[in-house]
Amino acid sequence: MTTKYQRGLAKHESGVFYYCFRINGQQFKGSTRATDLTTARKVLEEKKRIVLQEECGIKRIPTLAEVRDQWLKVHKAVYK
Repeated sequence: MTTKYQRGLAKHESGVFYYCFRINGQQFKGSTRATDLTTARKVLEEKKRIVLQEECGIKRIPTLAEVRDQWLKVHKAVYK
């Protein structure tokens, strides 16, 4: 069975969507585990975003609350 991907997505006989895309010559394939197109597109975009962030070495930026909590931990150790 040949699968034709359209815009990075293909629907399997079981009704589940699969993704396939290339970034810098490397191919990424997998299941979205979604049966509807809208959710499958969201999963595909999230996968692409994650791969691009890893390729570019971009780390996740912490939220302000996380930074505050880290600062409080350090501050308590220094100032008693």
